[in-house]
Amino acid sequence: MEFTENSNMTEMKLKRIAALSAANPEMIFTHVIHHFNEGSLRTCFHELDGKKAIGSDGVDKACYGEELEENLKNLLDRRACK
Repeated sequence: MEFTENSNMTEMKLKRIAALSAANPEMIFTHVIHHFNEGSLRTCFHELDGKKAIGSDGVDKACYGEELEENLKNLLDRRACK
C-alpha cells in the first residue's frame, strides 16, 4: 500500500523548509524533492497560476498538464536516481 500524503503534511514540510531558510539565509537546499509525493506535486501543479512565465525548459502549465500523470511519475522517477 502506497502512503498518501495529505495537504496538511505537505504544508507542514514547506513551512519547515521556509523556517530553516529564514533562520539560516546562507543555507543551501540541494534536495527537497524527497518531501513530496505524486499527490502533493499534483496539488502544487493545480495551484500554479498558468499565466506566469514558462519554465526554463520552455514548457508552460497547459503543455505540462496534457500529460500530467506521466510527467509527475517521471519527475519522481528522477528523484529515485539521485
